[in-house]
Amino acid sequence: MNVVFLTQHVSELLSAVFSTPFSVDKIVLRYFREKRYLGSHDRAYISDSVFGIIRNYRFLSTALEKNSQQGLSISNEYWFTVLHILYEALFRSDSFDVHKEKFIPIWETINIGISLDEFLASHSLTKIFSEGEWKAESKLGVEYSFPDWLTKKFLEQYGRDDTHSLFISMNQQAPITLRINPMKCTREKCKQRLLSQNIAVSETRFSPFGLQAQKRFPVNTLPEYIEGWFEIQDEGSQLLSLLFNARPGETILDACAGSGGKTATMAMMMNNRGNIFATDIRPTILNRLQHRMQRIGAKNVSIHLAKKMKDKNPSPQFDGVFIDAPCSGTGRIRRDPMVKWRTSEESIRENTLQQSYVLNLYAGFVRPGGRVLYATCSLLREENEDVIEKFLGEHNDFELVAVKNILKEISLSETLPEQEEYFRLLPHLHGTDGFFGAMMQRN
Repeated sequence: MNVVFLTQHVSELLSAVFSTPFSVDKIVLRYFREKRYLGSHDRAYISDSVFGIIRNYRFLSTALEKNSQQGLSISNEYWFTVLHILYEALFRSDSFDVHKEKFIPIWETINIGISLDEFLASHSLTKIFSEGEWKAESKLGVEYSFPDWLTKKFLEQYGRDDTHSLFISMNQQAPITLRINPMKCTREKCKQRLLSQNIAVSETRFSPFGLQAQKRFPVNTLPEYIEGWFEIQDEGSQLLSLLFNARPGETILDACAGSGGKTATMAMMMNNRGNIFATDIRPTILNRLQHRMQRIGAKNVSIHLAKKMKDKNPSPQFDGVFIDAPCSGTGRIRRDPMVKWRTSEESIRENTLQQSYVLNLYAGFVRPGGRVLYATCSLLREENEDVIEKFLGEHNDFELVAVKNILKEISLSETLPEQEEYFRLLPHLHGTDGFFGAMMQRN
Protein backbone atom coordinates (compact mmCIF):
# COMPACT_ATOMS: atom_id res chain seq x y z
CA MET A 1 0.00 0.00 0.00
CA ASN A 2 1.58 3.26 -1.19
CA VAL A 3 0.29 5.56 1.54
CA VAL A 4 1.89 8.75 0.19
CA PHE A 5 0.49 8.14 -3.30
CA LEU A 6 -3.03 7.35 -2.07
CA THR A 7 -3.16 10.20 0.46
CA GLN A 8 -2.22 12.65 -2.27
CA HIS A 9 -5.12 11.46 -4.44
CA VAL A 10 -7.60 11.47 -1.55
CA SER A 11 -6.68 15.09 -0.71
CA GLU A 12 -6.84 16.13 -4.35
CA LEU A 13 -10.26 14.56 -4.86
CA LEU A 14 -11.65 16.05 -1.64
CA SER A 15 -10.53 19.48 -2.79
CA ALA A 16 -12.40 18.96 -6.06
CA VAL A 17 -15.56 17.83 -4.25
CA PHE A 18 -15.62 20.85 -1.94
CA SER A 19 -14.98 23.34 -4.75
CA THR A 20 -17.63 22.18 -7.26
CA PRO A 21 -21.43 21.89 -7.04
CA PHE A 22 -21.79 18.44 -8.57
CA SER A 23 -22.74 15.24 -6.72
CA VAL A 24 -19.87 13.30 -5.16
CA ASP A 25 -20.31 10.22 -7.35
CA LYS A 26 -20.13 12.31 -10.54
CA ILE A 27 -16.97 14.09 -9.38
CA VAL A 28 -15.37 10.79 -8.38
CA LEU A 29 -16.28 9.20 -11.72
CA ARG A 30 -14.83 12.11 -13.68
CA TYR A 31 -11.67 12.09 -11.55
CA PHE A 32 -11.05 8.40 -12.19
CA ARG A 33 -11.60 8.88 -15.93
CA GLU A 34 -8.79 11.42 -15.85
CA LYS A 35 -6.54 9.14 -13.75
CA ARG A 36 -6.68 5.94 -15.79
CA TYR A 37 -3.40 4.75 -14.30
CA LEU A 38 -5.16 4.04 -11.00
CA GLY A 39 -5.85 0.35 -10.44
CA SER A 40 -9.14 -1.04 -9.17
CA HIS A 41 -7.86 -1.41 -5.58
CA ASP A 42 -6.52 2.15 -5.59
CA ARG A 43 -9.81 3.50 -6.91
CA ALA A 44 -11.79 1.59 -4.29
CA TYR A 45 -9.56 2.87 -1.46
CA ILE A 46 -9.64 6.48 -2.68
CA SER A 47 -13.40 6.44 -3.24
CA ASP A 48 -14.16 4.84 0.13
CA SER A 49 -11.88 7.34 1.88
CA VAL A 50 -13.45 10.37 0.20
CA PHE A 51 -17.01 9.25 0.95
CA GLY A 52 -16.04 8.32 4.52
CA ILE A 53 -14.40 11.67 5.21
CA ILE A 54 -17.38 13.60 3.81
CA ARG A 55 -19.82 11.51 5.86
CA ASN A 56 -17.83 12.28 9.01
CA TYR A 57 -16.64 15.73 8.02
CA ARG A 58 -18.04 17.72 10.93
CA PHE A 59 -16.74 15.31 13.54
CA LEU A 60 -13.26 15.31 11.99
CA SER A 61 -13.25 19.09 11.51
CA THR A 62 -14.38 19.67 15.09
CA ALA A 63 -11.53 17.50 16.32
CA LEU A 64 -9.03 19.51 14.29
CA GLU A 65 -10.51 22.82 15.43
CA LYS A 66 -10.11 21.72 19.06
CA ASN A 67 -6.41 21.28 18.37
CA SER A 68 -6.26 24.67 16.65
CA GLN A 69 -7.64 26.26 19.81
CA GLN A 70 -4.70 24.70 21.65
CA GLY A 71 -2.23 26.59 19.46
CA LEU A 72 -1.85 24.13 16.59
CA SER A 73 -2.22 25.54 13.10
CA ILE A 74 -3.11 23.53 9.99
CA SER A 75 -2.69 25.34 6.69
CA ASN A 76 -5.31 25.08 3.95
CA GLU A 77 -2.77 23.23 1.83
CA TYR A 78 -2.69 20.30 4.27
CA TRP A 79 -6.25 20.45 5.65
CA PHE A 80 -7.57 17.47 3.69
CA THR A 81 -4.35 15.52 4.25
CA VAL A 82 -4.74 15.82 8.02
CA LEU A 83 -8.44 14.93 7.75
CA HIS A 84 -7.47 11.79 5.87
CA ILE A 85 -4.91 10.73 8.47
CA LEU A 86 -7.37 11.35 11.29
CA TYR A 87 -10.10 9.45 9.44
CA GLU A 88 -7.76 6.49 8.91
CA ALA A 89 -6.80 6.42 12.58
CA LEU A 90 -10.35 6.70 13.95
CA PHE A 91 -12.45 4.82 11.40
CA ARG A 92 -9.97 2.31 9.94
CA SER A 93 -7.93 1.65 13.03
CA ASP A 94 -6.95 -1.93 12.15
CA SER A 95 -5.57 -0.94 8.76
CA PHE A 96 -4.03 2.24 10.17
CA ASP A 97 -2.11 0.36 12.86
CA VAL A 98 -0.55 -1.83 10.17
CA HIS A 99 0.47 1.11 7.97
CA LYS A 100 1.02 3.74 10.64
CA GLU A 101 4.77 4.06 10.05
CA LYS A 102 4.08 4.98 6.41
CA PHE A 103 2.00 7.97 7.51
CA ILE A 104 4.81 9.45 9.62
CA PRO A 105 6.79 10.96 6.67
CA ILE A 106 3.58 12.65 5.48
CA TRP A 107 2.98 13.98 8.98
CA GLU A 108 6.51 15.34 9.25
CA THR A 109 6.05 17.18 5.95
CA ILE A 110 2.99 18.94 7.37
CA ASN A 111 5.14 20.12 10.31
CA ILE A 112 2.25 20.74 12.69
CA GLY A 113 4.44 21.03 15.79
CA ILE A 114 3.66 17.74 17.57
CA SER A 115 4.27 14.10 16.77
CA LEU A 116 1.64 11.95 15.08
CA ASP A 117 1.18 9.91 18.28
CA GLU A 118 0.62 13.07 20.36
CA PHE A 119 -1.85 14.36 17.80
CA LEU A 120 -3.88 11.14 17.68
CA ALA A 121 -3.96 10.83 21.47
CA SER A 122 -5.90 14.09 21.69
CA HIS A 123 -8.70 12.98 19.37
CA SER A 124 -11.71 10.97 20.44
CA LEU A 125 -15.42 11.54 20.83
CA THR A 126 -15.02 11.61 24.61
CA LYS A 127 -12.32 14.28 24.49
CA ILE A 128 -14.27 16.44 22.04
CA PHE A 129 -17.30 16.60 24.34
CA SER A 130 -15.32 16.83 27.59
CA GLU A 131 -15.23 20.64 27.57
CA GLY A 132 -18.10 23.14 27.60
CA GLU A 133 -21.84 22.71 27.35
CA TRP A 134 -23.42 21.34 24.20
CA LYS A 135 -26.94 21.81 22.86
CA ALA A 136 -28.68 18.56 21.95
CA GLU A 137 -28.58 19.32 18.22
CA SER A 138 -24.91 20.35 18.37
CA LYS A 139 -23.76 17.23 20.20
CA LEU A 140 -25.73 14.90 17.93
CA GLY A 141 -24.72 16.96 14.90
CA VAL A 142 -21.02 16.68 15.69
CA GLU A 143 -21.21 12.99 16.56
CA TYR A 144 -22.87 12.08 13.25
CA SER A 145 -21.64 15.04 11.20
CA PHE A 146 -24.84 16.92 10.41
CA PRO A 147 -25.28 20.71 10.61
CA ASP A 148 -27.12 22.02 13.68
CA TRP A 149 -30.09 23.47 11.80
CA LEU A 150 -30.75 20.18 9.99
CA THR A 151 -30.25 18.12 13.15
CA LYS A 152 -32.76 20.34 14.94
CA LYS A 153 -35.33 19.82 12.17
CA PHE A 154 -34.90 16.05 12.36
CA LEU A 155 -35.21 16.07 16.17
CA GLU A 156 -38.42 18.12 15.98
CA GLN A 157 -39.92 15.96 13.24
CA TYR A 158 -38.78 12.44 14.17
CA GLY A 159 -37.76 12.58 17.85
CA ARG A 160 -34.39 11.68 19.33
CA ASP A 161 -34.46 7.89 18.91
CA ASP A 162 -35.48 7.90 15.25
CA THR A 163 -33.11 10.78 14.47
CA HIS A 164 -30.26 8.83 16.06
CA SER A 165 -31.13 5.75 13.96
CA LEU A 166 -31.63 7.86 10.84
CA PHE A 167 -28.21 9.46 11.17
CA ILE A 168 -26.52 6.09 11.62
CA SER A 169 -28.22 4.72 8.50
CA MET A 170 -27.53 7.84 6.42
CA ASN A 171 -23.82 7.63 7.22
CA GLN A 172 -23.63 4.14 5.74
CA GLN A 173 -23.02 3.20 2.13
CA ALA A 174 -26.20 2.65 0.13
CA PRO A 175 -26.72 -0.79 -1.41
CA ILE A 176 -26.72 -1.45 -5.15
CA THR A 177 -30.28 -2.27 -6.13
CA LEU A 178 -31.47 -3.53 -9.50
CA ARG A 179 -34.93 -3.40 -11.01
CA ILE A 180 -35.52 -6.15 -13.52
CA ASN A 181 -37.37 -5.49 -16.76
CA PRO A 182 -40.22 -8.03 -17.15
CA MET A 183 -40.53 -7.04 -20.81
CA LYS A 184 -37.16 -8.78 -21.24
CA CYS A 185 -36.88 -11.40 -18.46
CA THR A 186 -38.21 -12.63 -15.13
CA ARG A 187 -36.59 -11.75 -11.82
CA GLU A 188 -35.53 -15.36 -11.29
CA LYS A 189 -33.98 -15.62 -14.74
CA CYS A 190 -32.01 -12.41 -14.24
CA LYS A 191 -30.95 -13.52 -10.77
CA GLN A 192 -29.65 -16.87 -12.02
CA ARG A 193 -27.82 -15.25 -14.92
CA LEU A 194 -26.01 -12.88 -12.56
CA LEU A 195 -25.23 -15.65 -10.07
CA SER A 196 -23.67 -17.65 -12.90
CA GLN A 197 -21.22 -14.75 -13.35
CA ASN A 198 -20.36 -14.74 -9.63
CA ILE A 199 -22.44 -11.62 -8.99
CA ALA A 200 -24.20 -12.34 -5.71
CA VAL A 201 -27.73 -10.91 -5.65
CA SER A 202 -30.81 -11.53 -3.53
CA GLU A 203 -34.45 -10.54 -3.85
CA THR A 204 -35.44 -7.20 -2.37
CA ARG A 205 -37.57 -6.96 0.74
CA PHE A 206 -40.50 -5.01 -0.74
CA SER A 207 -40.34 -4.58 -4.51
CA PRO A 208 -41.39 -7.65 -6.55
CA PHE A 209 -39.06 -6.48 -9.33
CA GLY A 210 -35.92 -5.79 -7.28
CA LEU A 211 -32.60 -7.53 -6.74
CA GLN A 212 -29.93 -6.35 -4.33
CA ALA A 213 -26.25 -6.90 -5.02
CA GLN A 214 -23.92 -7.80 -2.16
CA LYS A 215 -21.11 -5.66 -3.59
CA ARG A 216 -20.28 -3.39 -6.48
CA PHE A 217 -19.81 -4.86 -9.93
CA PRO A 218 -19.12 -3.43 -13.43
CA VAL A 219 -22.72 -2.77 -14.42
CA ASN A 220 -22.33 -1.02 -17.77
CA THR A 221 -20.29 -3.78 -19.40
CA LEU A 222 -22.65 -6.66 -18.58
CA PRO A 223 -24.54 -8.04 -21.61
CA GLU A 224 -27.70 -8.29 -19.49
CA TYR A 225 -27.56 -4.57 -18.71
CA ILE A 226 -26.75 -3.61 -22.29
CA GLU A 227 -29.68 -5.71 -23.51
CA GLY A 228 -32.06 -4.00 -21.06
CA TRP A 229 -32.66 -6.88 -18.64
CA PHE A 230 -32.24 -4.63 -15.62
CA GLU A 231 -31.75 -1.06 -14.43
CA ILE A 232 -30.01 0.37 -11.37
CA GLN A 233 -32.79 1.86 -9.24
CA ASP A 234 -33.18 2.23 -5.49
CA GLU A 235 -35.93 0.04 -4.08
CA GLY A 236 -37.72 3.10 -2.71
CA SER A 237 -37.84 4.65 -6.16
CA GLN A 238 -39.27 1.40 -7.50
CA LEU A 239 -41.97 1.42 -4.83
CA LEU A 240 -43.00 5.00 -5.64
CA SER A 241 -43.46 3.99 -9.28
CA LEU A 242 -45.51 0.97 -8.22
CA LEU A 243 -47.62 3.21 -5.97
CA PHE A 244 -48.51 5.36 -8.97
CA ASN A 245 -49.90 2.16 -10.52
CA ALA A 246 -49.72 3.09 -14.20
CA ARG A 247 -52.09 0.81 -16.13
CA PRO A 248 -51.97 -0.44 -19.74
CA GLY A 249 -53.83 1.91 -22.07
CA GLU A 250 -53.57 5.00 -19.85
CA THR A 251 -52.18 8.38 -20.86
CA ILE A 252 -49.61 9.48 -18.29
CA LEU A 253 -47.63 12.69 -17.78
CA ASP A 254 -44.26 12.08 -16.13
CA ALA A 255 -43.26 15.57 -14.99
CA CYS A 256 -39.64 16.19 -13.90
CA ALA A 257 -38.72 12.82 -15.46
CA GLY A 258 -34.97 13.22 -15.11
CA SER A 259 -32.99 10.38 -16.66
CA GLY A 260 -36.08 8.18 -16.64
CA GLY A 261 -35.81 5.65 -13.81
CA LYS A 262 -39.46 5.99 -12.82
CA THR A 263 -40.46 6.46 -16.47
CA ALA A 264 -38.96 3.07 -17.24
CA THR A 265 -40.83 1.44 -14.36
CA MET A 266 -44.13 2.90 -15.54
CA ALA A 267 -43.50 1.76 -19.13
CA MET A 268 -42.82 -1.72 -17.74
CA MET A 269 -46.07 -1.71 -15.72
CA MET A 270 -48.03 -0.59 -18.79
CA ASN A 271 -46.42 -3.33 -20.88
CA ASN A 272 -45.82 -0.75 -23.63
CA ARG A 273 -49.57 -0.11 -23.99
CA GLY A 274 -50.79 3.47 -23.60
CA ASN A 275 -48.75 6.66 -23.67
CA ILE A 276 -46.24 8.28 -21.33
CA PHE A 277 -45.31 11.93 -21.92
CA ALA A 278 -41.95 12.41 -20.17
CA THR A 279 -40.81 15.99 -19.53
CA ASP A 280 -37.84 17.76 -17.98
CA ILE A 281 -36.29 21.23 -18.16
CA ARG A 282 -32.83 19.87 -19.09
CA PRO A 283 -32.27 18.93 -22.77
CA THR A 284 -29.10 16.94 -22.01
CA ILE A 285 -30.81 14.70 -19.49
CA LEU A 286 -33.66 14.11 -21.95
CA ASN A 287 -31.09 12.76 -24.40
CA ARG A 288 -30.02 10.21 -21.78
CA LEU A 289 -33.67 9.38 -21.16
CA GLN A 290 -34.13 8.71 -24.88
CA HIS A 291 -31.19 6.28 -24.98
CA ARG A 292 -32.41 4.57 -21.82
CA MET A 293 -35.89 3.96 -23.24
CA GLN A 294 -34.36 2.50 -26.40
CA ARG A 295 -32.13 0.14 -24.41
CA ILE A 296 -34.96 -1.27 -22.29
CA GLY A 297 -37.42 -1.53 -25.18
CA ALA A 298 -39.92 1.10 -23.93
CA LYS A 299 -41.96 2.06 -26.99
CA ASN A 300 -44.80 4.01 -25.40
CA VAL A 301 -42.72 6.98 -24.17
CA SER A 302 -42.59 10.36 -25.94
CA ILE A 303 -40.13 12.96 -24.68
CA HIS A 304 -40.88 16.67 -24.38
CA LEU A 305 -38.91 19.68 -23.16
CA ALA A 306 -40.71 21.04 -20.10
CA LYS A 307 -40.62 24.63 -21.37
CA LYS A 308 -42.98 23.68 -24.19
CA MET A 309 -45.36 22.14 -21.66
CA LYS A 310 -45.30 25.34 -19.58
CA ASP A 311 -46.17 27.44 -22.64
CA LYS A 312 -49.39 25.47 -23.14
CA ASN A 313 -52.64 26.16 -21.36
CA PRO A 314 -53.18 23.09 -19.16
CA SER A 315 -55.56 20.67 -20.83
CA PRO A 316 -57.02 18.08 -18.44
CA GLN A 317 -56.25 15.16 -20.73
CA PHE A 318 -54.08 12.84 -18.63
CA ASP A 319 -55.29 9.87 -16.60
CA GLY A 320 -52.39 10.37 -14.21
CA VAL A 321 -49.62 12.88 -13.52
CA PHE A 322 -46.44 11.81 -11.71
CA ILE A 323 -44.59 14.80 -10.24
CA ASP A 324 -41.11 13.85 -9.04
CA ALA A 325 -40.53 17.32 -7.61
CA PRO A 326 -37.09 18.94 -7.28
CA CYS A 327 -36.06 18.88 -3.63
CA SER A 328 -33.20 19.01 -1.14
CA GLY A 329 -32.34 15.34 -1.65
CA THR A 330 -32.02 14.77 2.10
CA GLY A 331 -33.37 11.26 1.56
CA ARG A 332 -30.34 10.47 -0.62
CA ILE A 333 -27.60 11.50 1.81
CA ARG A 334 -26.28 7.91 1.83
CA ARG A 335 -25.48 8.34 -1.87
CA ASP A 336 -24.43 11.99 -1.83
CA PRO A 337 -23.24 13.02 1.65
CA MET A 338 -22.39 16.52 0.37
CA VAL A 339 -26.14 17.21 0.51
CA LYS A 340 -25.57 17.77 4.24
CA TRP A 341 -23.20 20.65 3.55
CA ARG A 342 -24.80 22.13 0.43
CA THR A 343 -28.34 22.38 1.77
CA SER A 344 -29.38 25.38 3.84
CA GLU A 345 -32.53 26.72 5.46
CA GLU A 346 -32.71 29.29 2.67
CA SER A 347 -32.44 26.63 -0.05
CA ILE A 348 -35.28 24.69 1.62
CA ARG A 349 -37.47 27.80 1.49
CA GLU A 350 -36.61 28.26 -2.19
CA ASN A 351 -37.41 24.60 -2.85
CA THR A 352 -40.88 24.87 -1.36
CA LEU A 353 -41.73 27.79 -3.65
CA GLN A 354 -40.56 25.82 -6.67
CA GLN A 355 -42.38 22.69 -5.51
CA SER A 356 -45.66 24.56 -5.11
CA TYR A 357 -45.22 26.09 -8.56
CA VAL A 358 -44.52 22.70 -10.19
CA LEU A 359 -47.44 21.03 -8.40
CA ASN A 360 -49.85 23.82 -9.36
CA LEU A 361 -48.67 23.74 -12.98
CA TYR A 362 -48.76 20.02 -13.68
CA ALA A 363 -51.82 19.14 -11.61
CA GLY A 364 -53.78 21.19 -14.14
CA PHE A 365 -53.08 18.55 -16.80
CA VAL A 366 -54.97 15.72 -15.06
CA ARG A 367 -58.55 14.94 -16.07
CA PRO A 368 -61.45 14.83 -13.57
CA GLY A 369 -61.29 11.45 -11.87
CA GLY A 370 -57.58 11.22 -12.63
CA ARG A 371 -54.76 11.11 -10.10
CA VAL A 372 -51.66 13.12 -9.23
CA LEU A 373 -48.73 11.65 -7.31
CA TYR A 374 -46.45 14.25 -5.73
CA ALA A 375 -43.13 12.68 -4.74
CA THR A 376 -39.78 13.80 -3.34
CA CYS A 377 -36.60 12.24 -2.02
CA SER A 378 -36.72 14.65 0.92
CA LEU A 379 -37.17 13.78 4.59
CA LEU A 380 -38.32 17.27 5.56
CA ARG A 381 -41.93 18.16 6.27
CA GLU A 382 -41.60 21.58 4.63
CA GLU A 383 -41.01 19.95 1.25
CA ASN A 384 -43.62 17.26 1.74
CA GLU A 385 -46.76 17.51 3.88
CA ASP A 386 -46.65 21.31 4.03
CA VAL A 387 -46.61 21.59 0.23
CA ILE A 388 -49.56 19.18 -0.09
CA GLU A 389 -51.62 20.86 2.64
CA LYS A 390 -51.08 24.26 1.00
CA PHE A 391 -52.11 22.88 -2.41
CA LEU A 392 -55.24 21.17 -1.11
CA GLY A 393 -56.20 24.32 0.78
CA GLU A 394 -56.12 26.25 -2.50
CA HIS A 395 -57.71 23.59 -4.77
CA ASN A 396 -61.03 22.21 -3.57
CA ASP A 397 -61.32 20.08 -6.73
CA PHE A 398 -58.55 17.79 -5.43
CA GLU A 399 -58.63 15.41 -2.47
CA LEU A 400 -56.01 13.28 -0.75
CA VAL A 401 -56.17 9.53 -1.36
CA ALA A 402 -54.84 7.39 1.50
CA VAL A 403 -51.87 5.40 0.21
CA LYS A 404 -52.73 2.46 2.49
CA ASN A 405 -55.73 1.79 0.22
CA ILE A 406 -53.58 1.92 -2.92
CA LEU A 407 -51.01 -0.44 -1.41
CA LYS A 408 -53.82 -2.88 -0.72
CA GLU A 409 -54.86 -2.73 -4.39
CA ILE A 410 -51.33 -3.53 -5.57
CA SER A 411 -50.72 -6.24 -2.91
CA LEU A 412 -48.08 -4.34 -0.93
CA SER A 413 -50.10 -3.49 2.19
CA GLU A 414 -48.87 -6.52 4.15
CA THR A 415 -45.20 -5.72 3.58
CA LEU A 416 -45.69 -1.98 4.23
CA PRO A 417 -48.39 -1.97 6.96
CA GLU A 418 -47.27 1.28 8.60
CA GLN A 419 -48.20 3.48 5.62
CA GLU A 420 -51.33 5.57 6.19
CA GLU A 421 -52.37 8.81 4.44
CA TYR A 422 -48.94 9.59 3.04
CA PHE A 423 -46.24 7.31 1.68
CA ARG A 424 -42.96 7.55 3.56
CA LEU A 425 -39.82 5.45 3.33
CA LEU A 426 -36.94 5.92 5.78
CA PRO A 427 -33.41 4.48 5.46
CA HIS A 428 -33.26 3.13 9.01
CA LEU A 429 -36.66 1.41 8.78
CA HIS A 430 -36.87 0.25 5.17
CA GLY A 431 -33.24 0.08 4.01
CA THR A 432 -34.11 2.32 1.06
CA ASP A 433 -33.34 5.93 0.32
CA GLY A 434 -35.76 8.33 1.98
CA PHE A 435 -38.89 9.09 -0.05
CA PHE A 436 -42.23 10.82 0.36
CA GLY A 437 -45.37 10.44 -1.73
CA ALA A 438 -48.87 11.94 -1.66
CA MET A 439 -51.63 10.73 -3.98
CA MET A 440 -54.44 13.09 -4.91
CA GLN A 441 -57.51 12.65 -7.06
CA ARG A 442 -59.23 15.35 -9.09
CA ASN A 443 -62.98 15.49 -8.53
